[in-house]
Amino acid sequence: MMDSLARGELLPQISLAHCPDGEFQVRDGHHRLLAFWLSGRRTLEIGQYRLTNESGGRRRYGKIEFLATFFC
Repeated sequence: MMDSLARGELLPQISLAHCPDGEFQVRDGHHRLLAFWLSGRRTLEIGQYRLTNESGGRRRYGKIEFLATFFC
């Protein structure tokens, strides 16, 4: 995955949930998120992730910064 990122290739979107307590949880894409992190990136851009409310509410798009809680 890191080689793909280095070549500028796109990875499938990472699925994140925004929980009621304000935390974010990775639903699908733990390895992809780790590949971004290890390649030195600290933000996900539009198209690299999908964010929903934990209850499955509307999707939100934009830029998101990595949070240490993703890796705990």
